[in-house]
Amino acid sequence: MFSSLAHRYDLANHLLSLNQDKRWRKAVVRWANPQAGQHLLDLCTGTGDLALDFAKAADIQVTGIDISDKMLAIAADKTKHIGFDHRINYDEGNVLELPYPDHQFDLATIAFGLRNLPNYEQGLREMFRVLKPGGQLLILEFSLPKGIWGKLYLWYLKNILPHIGGWITGKKDAYQYLDQSIRDFPAREDLSDLMRSIGFQDIGIRSFQGGIALIHQGLKPQ
Repeated sequence: MFSSLAHRYDLANHLLSLNQDKRWRKAVVRWANPQAGQHLLDLCTGTGDLALDFAKAADIQVTGIDISDKMLAIAADKTKHIGFDHRINYDEGNVLELPYPDHQFDLATIAFGLRNLPNYEQGLREMFRVLKPGGQLLILEFSLPKGIWGKLYLWYLKNILPHIGGWITGKKDAYQYLDQSIRDFPAREDLSDLMRSIGFQDIGIRSFQGGIALIHQGLKPQ
């Protein structure tokens, strides 16, 4: 599905979020506060926007992984175009079976990708495994606001977003899936509990646009 969207994926994201997706990614970078010499793993990296934001922010090494070769091809082109291909490399692979040894990365990020995994717990366990002791995980993901704002947002997801997304990409079914995947994703408290059960500590949450998007942070114990 994502490979079929790759050619219009960035455009659709920016238009459907009114460019707020750029702001949310930059907030992830600020919260992570990357330091020179660190190694970041960006999971479900897609077309590489978050990986590039990190590489622009600090002199770090970035590895992006995604299961879609077409998304990765776009990410690699963007990275080469701005001259960052010496600090960012991309791997095609399954986030549920990461091809990296234990304790390799200082930071791990996943933006709008966790809810697409068929097994959230297995994905989080893999992220925990490859982080160094003291390493930091940041998850940027859609959520469902509460109250009247939440009801309006659900109406938009079901009745408006699939038509606009379909018009931009020609893949209306992908945006019907987006609606359902957001509805099915664990509530913020449930995701925090799952992270704790795996071993993450010092769980933190930041909310944007009244709860439409959340950043979850967790640390691997020293």
